[in-house]
Amino acid sequence: MSTFPRAIKGEDRRRLFISYRRSDSPTSAGRLASDLQRYFGREMVYFDKESNRLGQDYVNRIKGALSAARGVIVVIGPRWHGISEASGRSRLYNEDDWVRRELEYALVKHTELFPVLVGHAGAPQANELPPELADLARIQMRRLSDDDWSYDFGRIIEALRDSGIIPARNDEVDKPPLKTRVMKQRIYEREVQAPRRHCLGAVEGAANLLNYSDVQPNYEAAEVTFRVKWLRVATKIVDIENKSGWSRITIEFESPNATALMASSLVTYGIAWPALRSWERRFAVGFLDNVGRVLEKKGVADDSFSLPGMQPYLRWRSRV
Repeated sequence: MSTFPRAIKGEDRRRLFISYRRSDSPTSAGRLASDLQRYFGREMVYFDKESNRLGQDYVNRIKGALSAARGVIVVIGPRWHGISEASGRSRLYNEDDWVRRELEYALVKHTELFPVLVGHAGAPQANELPPELADLARIQMRRLSDDDWSYDFGRIIEALRDSGIIPARNDEVDKPPLKTRVMKQRIYEREVQAPRRHCLGAVEGAANLLNYSDVQPNYEAAEVTFRVKWLRVATKIVDIENKSGWSRITIEFESPNATALMASSLVTYGIAWPALRSWERRFAVGFLDNVGRVLEKKGVADDSFSLPGMQPYLRWRSRV
């Protein structure tokens, strides 16, 4: 196995490397690279057709990118491990094969691998791989289909995020306005026994029945966004692996962080930080309960937006 150089000191360790065969899945790999570059930034994603510049030593360029990579996305098409040489063996058994060398290096250096199946490819089995790559067969693989690209791409982004691979941020160039900087994302989720499409309809239906504003469903990506007063809420629905007929509903919304609270008008109303966190949980639980009620065709119960103890007061106010 060839020796690869160490990563350049100070080089961004959040870089992604896309490994693929040009004779197997160039179109899918190119589309995936473009989407990842839009999400992470062009310089964060290595894709040989775009990242290798004219006049550069492409071998050193590939080696350097692999050395700097935090994650290697392996694009596996129908002919990825079945392409034969004159000897009749898979090219993966050739020690000079670049795909093999890329994956060997990643496995030896414990760089995270993210296998992606495209074009109706099946997952490679351990007995179809050389011993040096057998560990690849034990890694969770995700499918990326042309018919459901946005949803599948979202699953890949979630897997990368769960591994700590997120877009780089330049605080001087990309500094958001004050109103955004004082906001902090909060995430809540629940598993339900219902197909993804049914959950999507129930989330949209619950938001509409509760009269939330700007309800925007995205059926392709299995997402629904809406506004509750000053908050923008995003819900995502994904299938649960190895649990047929079950889905996971995730609620994400932005809420003022503790520092912002101390300096904000919320202090005027005497709302303590623990109370706001309690309200966030209450809102998420209440909304997910209402989604469950819609799935059971029972309509919705009280709106869970108001702070704890405020429902009786609001009902009294509505009668005045």
